[in-house]
Amino acid sequence: MTDQARRTSLLVALVGGAVFVVLAIWLVPWHPVAGGIPDPVSPESVFTRHQIERAQEFSRWASAWSLS
Repeated sequence: MTDQARRTSLLVALVGGAVFVVLAIWLVPWHPVAGGIPDPVSPESVFTRHQIERAQEFSRWASAWSLS
């Protein structure tokens, strides 16, 4: 590989990296929820007590199996 080809390759890589960073800063939604994150609702306002207990029981066994 010639010296000129290496310089060209390096220049293309640097310009491409710079363009990628600029586009990421400009286009990525760093704050996806406009106005801030809303306050969480209580689980009891959405689910019954039985459903919450079932979910906790499932979660307990799922994490036990995933750790083993």
